[in-house]
Amino acid sequence: MNVPEPLPSPLPKEKGAGSGAGGRMVYLDALRGIAAVVVVFHHFFCLFDWGLIEGTAATSRLGFEPGIAVTPFNLLYQGSGMVEVFFVLSGYVLVSAFYGAPTFLGALARRYVRLAGVVFCACLFGWLLIALNLDFAGTILAQSHSPYQGGTDRVIPHLGVGELLREAFFNAFFKRDDPHQYLGGVLWTMPTEFFGSVMILAVMLLFRRSARAGMLFLGLLTVAWFGYSVFFMLVGTWLGLASRSCRFASLPLFGHAARRIALFVLALYLLSFPSTADPGAGYRFLLFDLGRFFSIPHFFPPIDAALFWRGIGAVLLVSVALASSRMQAVLNRFGFLGKISFPLYLTHAPVLFLVGAGGYLELRPLLPGGTVTALAVFPFFLLSALLVAWLGYLYVEKPTLRLSRDVGEKVDTLLLRGWVQSGKTT
Repeated sequence: MNVPEPLPSPLPKEKGAGSGAGGRMVYLDALRGIAAVVVVFHHFFCLFDWGLIEGTAATSRLGFEPGIAVTPFNLLYQGSGMVEVFFVLSGYVLVSAFYGAPTFLGALARRYVRLAGVVFCACLFGWLLIALNLDFAGTILAQSHSPYQGGTDRVIPHLGVGELLREAFFNAFFKRDDPHQYLGGVLWTMPTEFFGSVMILAVMLLFRRSARAGMLFLGLLTVAWFGYSVFFMLVGTWLGLASRSCRFASLPLFGHAARRIALFVLALYLLSFPSTADPGAGYRFLLFDLGRFFSIPHFFPPIDAALFWRGIGAVLLVSVALASSRMQAVLNRFGFLGKISFPLYLTHAPVLFLVGAGGYLELRPLLPGGTVTALAVFPFFLLSALLVAWLGYLYVEKPTLRLSRDVGEKVDTLLLRGWVQSGKTT
């Protein structure tokens, strides 16, 4: 009986000044970290100035927010676009992570433990704040008239230990439409991240048999998920495969600095596609209705134009980062943000509900106006979010990474040993 062998060493990867320990590309980690900071800004404004998100006068504090919401300036807090950047980057880096995986179950266990360990600790953090009555978001929502997290109808989740465990280890990965409110709603991305990881793992393991079969399977998956977030994760996989056979800077599309600059500007423009009901004249021409061609009732919902264009922007941004040495050099300066990006994404909402909302309530009687108070609170909230994320990286994510590798190796060893023994008896 044939025993599966690990894949041969991967083809040489693009390397440069941004390559860190373990062959990681620091500039891509940094790009993920910057995207996480933008998500932090997004949720701060969701809580304190919904007018910048929705673009309506009724939820505007100062009156000019509706005008900003439909311009590229909203990129500074366009969290929805940054989530698509996460997905593209995940698809890219998982090519290397899964390329030499000895077994499917071992790699899957490694991926699940790597995500679930950090998710559990983040959920525990949010759960404790709620249990100790340190979540002050409800009071702010009542004052700001923001519909964020359900607004004044915000539902505080159950605090049972069983509910916490179910949320962190099952719902977060397998129930896409659950409210996920321990962490302010950010866990909605985890089912896409995990499901996409499973598909990419299956694709990479197909290369054990045939590179052509793997490419064909990836192509079919890409077409099947066209226009959804998983689609952009799969496009990231295509970028990862392409980077193993060529240098992006050598491709005609990226070969000239002027073209890279133009693509970079286009990427930022598409990523800034507004969240408003009417995206404004600067984006209205991008609206389309592909639902009648690509949606399947009760299975695939109609494709959202905003998600689609933000995803295209994310693909372009990552591609330019892979091709531009100057952009890589700039991003390398933000390596710290790359290290803490995952815990920052997961824990910033509870920090916002504690430090941001709590600080606002304490300072509001002392300062003239809600806007001034929110601005005064912001730096304390941001520094607190970065500190909690750094601690999460040191004491949760790094140990979880080691644990995930150990678990994956043990599963691989058990399976390979079982196949060897089975082969001896046949």
